Amino acid sequence: MRTVLSLLGILCCFWLAWINARVGLARIHYLSGDQEYLLSDAATKLSPNDPDAHYRRANALLEINQTAEAVKEYEQAVALRPRDFYLWLELGYALVQSGDDAGAHTAYTTAVKLAPHYAQPHQRLGEFLLRTGSREEAFVEFRRAATSDPAQLQELIDLAWKEYGEDGSAVQRVVAPQSPLETLALARSFLEHERTAEAMNLFRAAGVTETPERRQLLAELLREKKFVEAYEVWSGSLALRNSGFMASVTDGGFESELNKDNLGFGWHATERSKKIAVSRDPDMPDSGEFSLRVSFGGDSNPSEDVAKQLLIVKPETSYRVHFAARTQKLVTGGLPFLSVVDASDQLLLGRSTPLPADTQGWEKHTIQFRTGSFTQAVNISLRRDKCSSSPCPVFGSLWLDSFSLEVAE
Repeated sequence: MRTVLSLLGILCCFWLAWINARVGLARIHYLSGDQEYLLSDAATKLSPNDPDAHYRRANALLEINQTAEAVKEYEQAVALRPRDFYLWLELGYALVQSGDDAGAHTAYTTAVKLAPHYAQPHQRLGEFLLRTGSREEAFVEFRRAATSDPAQLQELIDLAWKEYGEDGSAVQRVVAPQSPLETLALARSFLEHERTAEAMNLFRAAGVTETPERRQLLAELLREKKFVEAYEVWSGSLALRNSGFMASVTDGGFESELNKDNLGFGWHATERSKKIAVSRDPDMPDSGEFSLRVSFGGDSNPSEDVAKQLLIVKPETSYRVHFAARTQKLVTGGLPFLSVVDASDQLLLGRSTPLPADTQGWEKHTIQFRTGSFTQAVNISLRRDKCSSSPCPVFGSLWLDSFSLEVAE
C-alpha cells in the first residue's frame, strides 16, 4: 500500500509539473508578444482554461481584422473569468466591430453592473449609447463616469456643448453639477461660451467661499472685462445689482494687507522693479493705523504702475478722488503722480499734479474725472512722469493715505 501511494504521489507531482509547464510555456509566448504563436491554435491548446491566453489571442486576431474569431476568444475569456469587467468591455468593443450592437450593449451593461463605481465602464457604455443614437441615456453614463473620476468632468462639459450646441439649459441639465466646485467649473464654461448671465447664476448657486476655482472665474471675468460681474465674484456681494450702489475706494487707508497677485479690487503692489519697495507703514499715518510707503532706490520704468486699485464706477458720471501724500527727499527727473485710467480701453481720464519732492507733512490732493459712455471700472494708479533722458532713476520715499471717492455734482 505504501508503494502504491508513493507511486500515485509521484505521478501527481509529474502531472502538476506538466500542467504548470504548459501554462508557463503559453504565458512566455503571449507575454513576449509572439504574434505568430498567438495566432496559432497552440496558444489556447497549451492552456485552454487560462482566460489570459484567450484574451491575448483575441487581441492578436482583432489586430488583423479577424473579428469573428476574436469575438469567440473574448467569449471564452469571459466564460472562464465572468466577473472581470475589463474582459466584458473588450468583448463589447469586438462585438461593435463585428456589427453586433445588441451583443455589445449586453457586454457593456454587464461591465457596468460588475464595476458600478469605476469610471471606465460608464464611459464606454456612454460612448456606445451616443454612437447608437441614445444621447440622453449616454449622458447619464457620462455623468456617472465623472462622479467616479472627477478628472473627467471637463470632458463631460466639453462634450455636452458639442452635442447640445448652444442649448445652455440642456448643457446644465446633463452635466448636473453635484458640488460647489463642479458648479464653478460649469460657470467658467458658460463664460467661455459668452453666456455671462448663466455663468453668474451658477456662481450664485455654488455659494462657495475662497477657492482656486472661484479665483479662476474671477480671473476670466477680469480678462473678458466683465468688471461688474467680477466685482460680485470678488466681494461675494450682489450690491451692484442694486441701482443705489455707490462707487467707493476699497481700503482707502491701507488698513489691510496688500494684494500682490494683481487679482481683484483691493490695492495691488506690483513691485516689478527691485529698486522699488512697497509696504504698509504704521509710522505717522494721515488716518487710521497705516499708510502706504513707497521707497525708491534707483532706476525703474516710469510708465509702469507702482501700486494701483481697480474700482467700479458708473458711466457718464463725474467723480473726485481725494487722497493724502507726503514725500521725503525725492530725487528724480520724473516725479510720481496719481492717475485715473479707464480699465477697458486704458484711456487717461484724469491725473494729479506731480507730487512735490519733499514735504513738511501730509498734503491733500484731488483728481477730478468723468467716465465715458461705456466705462464700468477705472484704475487708480501710482506712476511717474517720464524723464528727459534714459535711464530714469528715482531715490527717496513717498507715503499715500486717506483715499476716497465721491460723485462730483
